[in-house]
Amino acid sequence: MASETDCKNISWQVYGAILLKTRKFSKYLIPAICLAILLPCSTFIFPHSGGLSDTELKFFQQNGYLIIRGMFSEKELQIMQEDTHKAIEHAKHLTSNLSTSPLNEYKVTYRGDEIRVLDNNAQYVFDKNTYSIKRVVWVGGHFPRLLDLGQNKRLLEPVASILGTKEADHLINQLHPKLPDDGVEFIFHRDIENRKNFDRKWSGESMKNGGFVQTFLALDEMGEDNGGIEIYPRTHHESTPLKNSSKTQNEIRDELRVQGYTPVFERLKPGDVLFFHPNIVHRSLPNKSGHHRRAMINGFSAPGANHAQYPGNGSSQRISLKK
Repeated sequence: MASETDCKNISWQVYGAILLKTRKFSKYLIPAICLAILLPCSTFIFPHSGGLSDTELKFFQQNGYLIIRGMFSEKELQIMQEDTHKAIEHAKHLTSNLSTSPLNEYKVTYRGDEIRVLDNNAQYVFDKNTYSIKRVVWVGGHFPRLLDLGQNKRLLEPVASILGTKEADHLINQLHPKLPDDGVEFIFHRDIENRKNFDRKWSGESMKNGGFVQTFLALDEMGEDNGGIEIYPRTHHESTPLKNSSKTQNEIRDELRVQGYTPVFERLKPGDVLFFHPNIVHRSLPNKSGHHRRAMINGFSAPGANHAQYPGNGSSQRISLKK
């Protein structure tokens, strides 16, 4: 697979070679652009108009993921970074109470190794042993600007192309802080496992692209060194559960490689968005760097796929994808 840098370099080499042929380059412009678009590439540069191109959609369908670079502006990123900082500080305040006394004024539930605190129309989820912040579910319920940006037209138009619908149910609006050395990791899984665990009547499998798309927006630069996403392209053609497997993480990794699947560690910059098929295998290891690895995750299901009410005030709402 060509890297983003390879794609850019080759594209401009082709384009430049054509332009050098003549000063009257107008009639060569369209062929040059077409050649650049046809080059294999996992990443695409924003802006788009009206959703994904045929080339982008084909890449997503073949590989199970797609990256659009620079989807959000510096001003929008600043808003999200400010509000996610506030959410993290609020979570730290909650954890200070968790470690000293019960949170009687909040709705607190315990599930597995997690403590879940419902507060300010959002659900703050912590590791039961370390009190690390694992995620903030429906964070836009507490900080509405994060929900507004999670329903931004530029994000929804590619979602419409992937789902093939004009509307969707907005199931997920989450903050994943991944603070330095907090030990938080997300083991090998497919997002379809989470959908089915939460909704026993989930019926998206027969729908276009699995009836669900997860979007992952980088708020900090991220890669293999700070707990970035490890993706296994083309694993979306099956849906074998991995999250509760009896196999170790290394055994699952080795088995995937024996099956011919090579991991991709896409380096994301703030404002880049990764789109996931619900069946693609991925994970993220702990952030062992000295830098934040914050991400905003928004998930959308095709109408009729989901039958459950997700946590948070306003979650699972039906929205138009054509704003």
